[in-house]
Amino acid sequence: MSYARCVSARERLLLKRWIQRDYMRIIVLIAGAVTFIASFWLTTLIMDQTGGSALGPNVRLIRTLPAIIDEPGEYALGGNLDAARLPQQPPDVGFQVPAITIVADNVRLRGNGYTLTNTAGLQNRGIGIYALNRSNVTIEQMTIRGNGFWYPIQLQDDRGRSGKNIIRQNRLTGTFRGARVEGDDNTIVLNEFIDIGGQTSAPTGNSIGLEAFGNRSTIRDNRINSVQSVTNVISIGVAMANCAGSVLAGNTIANVDPPSGIGVSVGDKCHQVVIEKNQVLRWHQCIAALDGKNPDSPGASGRMTANELKCNTPQPAYQAWKVDTPTQ
Repeated sequence: MSYARCVSARERLLLKRWIQRDYMRIIVLIAGAVTFIASFWLTTLIMDQTGGSALGPNVRLIRTLPAIIDEPGEYALGGNLDAARLPQQPPDVGFQVPAITIVADNVRLRGNGYTLTNTAGLQNRGIGIYALNRSNVTIEQMTIRGNGFWYPIQLQDDRGRSGKNIIRQNRLTGTFRGARVEGDDNTIVLNEFIDIGGQTSAPTGNSIGLEAFGNRSTIRDNRINSVQSVTNVISIGVAMANCAGSVLAGNTIANVDPPSGIGVSVGDKCHQVVIEKNQVLRWHQCIAALDGKNPDSPGASGRMTANELKCNTPQPAYQAWKVDTPTQ
């Protein structure tokens, strides 16, 4: 025998609330799923438009060479680019057309996971990224390689007005020289300069990892490894000049055996320079610095402290410098 009973008003109210609560849960789950799918689609779209990393919608991509950046803003490589076939500039210039030329201030250029290459040989005298008299330019996370590049990065200043540029987290390999950065108040940090080499086709075969010419430069936490020169020329890890108030700190500046060349060269007008906590290894001379005794040269002076110097000639013994005992 079965029995049926009437459902009270209170029970009907509870049942209605239970059903409404379940509906709300389903709606919340559906809304969450829609939000996730929309977010994933938007991220995929941005990554597709920016060449593989979510750089943002305002980043302009460089997909062909040569490229000219003539407006402030953010830029990034849009793919792997080869500069080997770029045309030559007139003979009085003597260099290949730069792969990327920056003619605006307030520019940020990123590698975006891609590589800028030139393997055509030094006879091309190639320039990777070039800027003249520019300020507030940031070049970061670039990979630039190949023996066709004379300078993978060259920021030039012929007026004494540019500066406050940043060279950060770049990797330069297999080029004639590394980076040349001119102007005041520049920052060069966390870069790698690997297998830099002088070649016989250059007017001067000197190979230099980093050239920093300007006052109050900050050069920190870079790695310079294997700077090779051809016969009868000099290899230099870091060359500094006109560099009053600059700081060279926390860098590894190493060459290969047998030791040759100069780890750090400090030239004219470099007063109150701080050189500290660097590793300078396997050079003929670890640090070469002018002492100011030549009346035709203002020389250099400053402080050297807590450096690890392991070279044939570890340190300069100049009275103009305050030199702590290095680690041998």
